[in-house]
Formats: sequence, C-alpha cells, structure tokens
Amino acid sequence: MLRAVLAPGLALSHSWPSCPAGSGLMPGTSTCAPCPAGTWSPPSSVNCSKCKPGRWSAQEGAGEEDVCEPCARGKWSSQYGAVLEAACQDCPHGRWSGVLAASSFSDCQLCPAGRWSHTWGSTNSSVCALCPAGTYGPHRGQFQQNACHGCPAGRWRSEPGGSSVENCSRCPAGTWSNVFGASDIGSCTSCPAGRWSDTEGADSHTFCRYCVQGRYSDQEGASAPCTSCPLGRWWDGPLGANSSNACKFCSLGRFQPAHAQVGISSCLPCAVGNYSDELGASACRYCSPGYFSSSVGSSTCQLCEAGTWSRQPGTVGKAMCVACGDDCSAGASVSISWRVVNLDCAALDQKQREDLSAAYAADLASTFGGVSPRYFRNLDGDEAEVSLMPSGQVLRSSDHHQDHSSEVHWADP
Repeated sequence: MLRAVLAPGLALSHSWPSCPAGSGLMPGTSTCAPCPAGTWSPPSSVNCSKCKPGRWSAQEGAGEEDVCEPCARGKWSSQYGAVLEAACQDCPHGRWSGVLAASSFSDCQLCPAGRWSHTWGSTNSSVCALCPAGTYGPHRGQFQQNACHGCPAGRWRSEPGGSSVENCSRCPAGTWSNVFGASDIGSCTSCPAGRWSDTEGADSHTFCRYCVQGRYSDQEGASAPCTSCPLGRWWDGPLGANSSNACKFCSLGRFQPAHAQVGISSCLPCAVGNYSDELGASACRYCSPGYFSSSVGSSTCQLCEAGTWSRQPGTVGKAMCVACGDDCSAGASVSISWRVVNLDCAALDQKQREDLSAAYAADLASTFGGVSPRYFRNLDGDEAEVSLMPSGQVLRSSDHHQDHSSEVHWADP
C-alpha cells in the first residue's frame, strides 16, 4: 500500500492499489487489467510500459521487458509498443544492417561507392555488388547496376568496383579511344605512322597530329614529336610523312647543315673552291691541293693544268694554280715523309698514268715493283693512293713494307 503525505507534520493515510506483474490499472479505475500486446509491467506496477523502438511483442500480460522481441538484422523500427513483427521494416535496397533491434533508419548502412544492391533487408555489406569492369559508381547507396557509369571515351578500367572516374585509366599518349565503358587497354588505338600525340586520355583520332614538313615518324603510337629529316635532306610534301625515305636529298654540289628543313631552298650551293660529290651532303669539302673550283655549286674540282699546281686546299680558280718551281729559299732544306698505301701502278688507268707522267721532279723508275711511270705526282694528300709531293722536292729514298705500302721521303734537290 502507498502512503501520501499531505503536509509537514500532518499525514493522512490513504491506500493506493498496485497491480501484479503483467498488468496495470485501467484508466479512471482502481482495477488491474492485463497489459496489452506491445507492453509489459513488473510486479507492483501501476502502468504498463511500451516496448522500445526496434522491438515488438504480440503477447498480452507480459511481466518483463525481455518479452519484447528485437527486430531482426536487416530491419528497423522507430515505433514504441509495436505489437507485430511487421512493424520492423526492411532496410531498403542499396542499404544493409547488421544491428539487432535497430531503432532508426540510420542504422541501415549505405552500400559504398562503386557498389550497388537491389535486395531489401540485407544483413551485411557483401550483398552490395561491385560495379563491373569498364564502369565506376561515384555515389553511395545505389540500388541498380545502371547507377554504375561507363568509363568515358579515352579511358578504361579492367577491375570491378571503381568509385571515381579517376579509377578509369587514361589511354597512354600516342593512342586514342572513342569506346565508352572500355574494360581493357586494347580499346586504345595507336596513332598511325606519320602522326603523334602527347595527350593522355585522347577520345578521338583528331588528337593524333600530323608530322609537319621537314619531319617524319615511322612508328605507330608515337608520343613524342616526329623525327627531323637528317642533315643534307629536306621535305616539303604532304603532312604526315611516315618514313625517312620521304626526306629528299640535296643534289650534288649542294649541302644542308641543319635538321628538319622544309624546302629545296635550304640546300645551299657549295662555295667557290669547294665541292660536294654526294647526295644529301651536310657540308662541302675543299678542293684538294692541285685542284680548283671556279664556280658555286660544284660537284667536282678541276685539275690544275700540266706544269702548274696549288699548294693550299680550296683553290678558288684556275688562276690560283701557279707554275711549278723551287719554292725553297737558298740554303734551305726540307725532309718530308709520305706514306703511299697499296699503290699498284699496273692497275692504273690511262688517265692516272697520264697524271703520273706529267708529275714534277721525281723519278720513281724503281720505286714500285719494277713498274716505271716516269714521274710521281702530288694528287690527293697524305695516305691517298697517289700522295702529295712538296713543290721543289725530289725523291730521296723509299722504303717498302710487307703490307705493300711504301714510305717515300723527299728532300731539296
């Protein structure tokens, strides 16, 4: 029985009823009645308590809280005093919950980005399927596969579960792709020979730039600027040259000292006293001593006339060929050795024999294996087939070697 205290020092005894476990006073009465479903009460209780959110009970007259059943994992309920299990709602698709007796919708966890689920009432994250290869899912809580976006053109992804467009790899420089949702690098097409691209993730063949004039590329998938036409060559034809063969040679008598030249005008004529006897020369050569050139753009040098010679290379005209004579001053002497390699006089043609017979001041009658040209001439310089002889000098001696070469020594007469 309960006792109510009315005022200090004054007490009025009054009896209040209490109810046994599982019952409570009916409203407006002192009569105890069984607790309805969804509620419960302990012994000596006046009121029945409702089952908390996340629980339910269909039992009447429950005398303890444990009679309130928890909502199963994958479900939730925010209702007090729920009397049916149906009050526990499934976590919707795109979500899951491993919590027993979940009391809030927030207990249903979102599937992470890169995953999705169309299943209701899921109890763990494994139900969240991965976005397939070639796609990515940027948002959480997705409930259908079409929420996974295809990798854009110029990109690809071979693994499932991408959560960002940055998870899609870019096609490497030198390639491009217009495929949407590509799942492997094979979708990236190489730029053809004659074109190149330094752009990663190119989504069109227009990113493959043509080689400009003066350059070429002979490889597919080039990611660096095209190769320059080499020295002595040029190209001014259509864009996109795909072979070094496109680079044209400068003609004889001309040279070209720079890379990546565009027009034939880049081929410069050899200066007077110089010549070029090869296509695609990068530099002209001096006319050898004893030869001259009197015009620009020469491909050969002319021989000084008989009885004349030139000491310096690069003689610029016939007038520079001077008469042969003794250039040594009185009392001076010179000793110069020249190596003549594999000179076989028997193999000389008529022109070469005539050149030898017109030589100055040195009788080689016994020098080369019994072959007896009358004279030896200064033609091409040190170690040439016919070697240089200083003006005004005579043969002093010669030494023969087993390699068929000879040391020829000259001195003042």
